[in-house]
Amino acid sequence: MKNNYLLLCVLSLLFYSCTQKPASVGETGNSEHGTNPKSIQQRIFTNGVNPKSFRQITFTIDTLVANYVVKELKNVSDVTLNEEGEIASATQTNYSFENQEGIVENTKEIYSPESHWLFGDQSEYEPIFNKYYHQPFSDTLIAENEYTFQYNNNNQLILIKGSWGFQMDFNYDQHGQWIEITKHFSDERSGHVTYEITKRKIHYDENPLNSLNPTYLSINGENIFEKKKKSIVDYYILANKAAIFSPDRGEFDIPNGYFEYEDEGTGAGVYTGQLVMFKTNDEKDIIAINGFYGEAISYYTISGDRPKFYIFENNSFTEAVDLFPELNSKIFFEKGFTGEVEGINTFFTLPQKGLSIKYLVDPNLEQFCDEMNTNHDLYDMYKGICENYSNLKRTSIDITFDKNSGTFIIQDHMF
Repeated sequence: MKNNYLLLCVLSLLFYSCTQKPASVGETGNSEHGTNPKSIQQRIFTNGVNPKSFRQITFTIDTLVANYVVKELKNVSDVTLNEEGEIASATQTNYSFENQEGIVENTKEIYSPESHWLFGDQSEYEPIFNKYYHQPFSDTLIAENEYTFQYNNNNQLILIKGSWGFQMDFNYDQHGQWIEITKHFSDERSGHVTYEITKRKIHYDENPLNSLNPTYLSINGENIFEKKKKSIVDYYILANKAAIFSPDRGEFDIPNGYFEYEDEGTGAGVYTGQLVMFKTNDEKDIIAINGFYGEAISYYTISGDRPKFYIFENNSFTEAVDLFPELNSKIFFEKGFTGEVEGINTFFTLPQKGLSIKYLVDPNLEQFCDEMNTNHDLYDMYKGICENYSNLKRTSIDITFDKNSGTFIIQDHMF
């Protein structure tokens, strides 16, 4: 972990460097783990040209599904330099979507001559971010043997590849300063690649940095918060960032406003999660989130909780608690039933098509109880469950979305 962390520090907060003494170009560096193949120092002060300021932007690019490219802004930093080329001031704005409260833009002063660095990080091994004292625009990278490296004719590092699919690409301006670094992260489960890109705009004259109001989150170049007609992909991204629905990947049915994923986890079961859009007649979107879990015990059983419903307004999600009727497993028995419901597992499923959410009794119970009649070893253990199952009047109930009222209704003819 330490070796990886040292390698990746080149992409850390703009003007910090690793706590390794820089080696000259082409010189071999050493670490406590042995001799490193190469260490490289990128210099910006060439031909007497000193930067006056720069702005650095870090963002990610992700393609969730065909033709849906998501761009997420991570942070923006502005740095000014004094006549000696030392950092005079620096600020950083971090962007995130947290706790269902909307966009957070947290601007901090992270350096001043009086206070030095006000913002940094500590690794579990040692501080790896320090002020640039003598060469404020030097980037030192120490190579490890699990990576491959490529350098250009100027001995500038232009490519790193890791043995697990990680990759970094570097671009430089005419003065030798890096202006863009791209990291590639591969998802082995889906073959998907996410790109994190850090760009620097360097000013070598006295022109001040222009004001900047970048878009925090966009799809296909359009601000996701300002879109009047959002798709299931938009809501998937927003729900993921708000931490109310967080699968890595799944299957989208964009025309029907439906998303589903399965997670096998580490046990014997499979969790199925669903995200669905319901739209009222006045074009108001209601987002439903649901999940159920199937696992093999003495028999394969499925169970789940009540779906949750959200409305996205003012850049945040609000849970809508009064749209769906209160239900429990007694609804599957005769009206007024007061007996036992132990062992009657139930779950909900959201519709991929149509407007009806289904409330279901575990369909595996029927086959299981049929087998109990011939399996005397298990009969006494599960006798009560099967007796309860035999008292059911129904095993499925439809709760239908009413587009006029924006609520879910159980049809009267079912009782």
